[in-house]
Amino acid sequence: MAASRWIQYAAPMLLFGSSLLLATVPRGDLSAEAGRRLHRPLAATALLGSLATLGWLPLEVGMAAGNWGAVTDSGMVAAFVLRTGIGQAWAFRAAIALVTAGLALAVPPGRPAVLAASSGLLLATFALSGHAAMHDGTLAWQQGSVDALHLLCAGYWLGALIPFCFFLRALRDARQRKEAANALRRFSYAGHVAVAGVLVTGCVNTALVLDGWPVHWQSPYQALLAGKIAVAALMVSIALVNRYVLVPRLRIDPDGATNTIRRRTIAEVVLGMAALGLVSVFGMLDPV
Repeated sequence: MAASRWIQYAAPMLLFGSSLLLATVPRGDLSAEAGRRLHRPLAATALLGSLATLGWLPLEVGMAAGNWGAVTDSGMVAAFVLRTGIGQAWAFRAAIALVTAGLALAVPPGRPAVLAASSGLLLATFALSGHAAMHDGTLAWQQGSVDALHLLCAGYWLGALIPFCFFLRALRDARQRKEAANALRRFSYAGHVAVAGVLVTGCVNTALVLDGWPVHWQSPYQALLAGKIAVAALMVSIALVNRYVLVPRLRIDPDGATNTIRRRTIAEVVLGMAALGLVSVFGMLDPV
């Protein structure tokens, strides 16, 4: 179950961040090449995400019923999908996941904005279920909005690191250096906003769910949430060092600084995936 949730989070985040950066960088030969290079990996990611979304339903029905035989009971499955909030949210998410996969396969590489819009909507649907949906009325809308914004900011931050590495490598080519630098500058501006958005919405979310901070580590939920916060803090530190320590060194030692930034960016992606793993687990626990 946790593995399925991890894929469902990771796939739209990678799709959203990558495609949104490709859609917003200045158009040119380099951005077109980046789109072509990433087209198949992004399509495969979208397909995997849709399969994980579809596969989640029998797992959830079996666990909710306490009987795996319920998975083959069409009446029970239909009742779960049509009569429960989590089932209705899943149906909406599954439909968007299938549309996103179809777009990723069918839309030409030169139109990343279409995939960015679809995957962004898919990512935001997670705010319809889970801890963000445990309240009613105005508070439910407030927390859902904050959670959706948190997901979108995190998705841009994490997913955009993939094409970032491509543009970073292009700095070594004198013919592509200007376009690569413009693309990286665009990422830097938006990345600052995304990271700030993750931190602010994360704090608000934590306050709304726990009415405080995760300091009671005897609670599995709070211990895992604290772990996620620690991972996010480490990611922020890597990003800050990359931007404000290593980027200025590009003029002095371009090859060395580029290699170091690339390695640290890969580490940032790995940490982001680890954070999603923690979210996938504590999202199934009672927030106490």
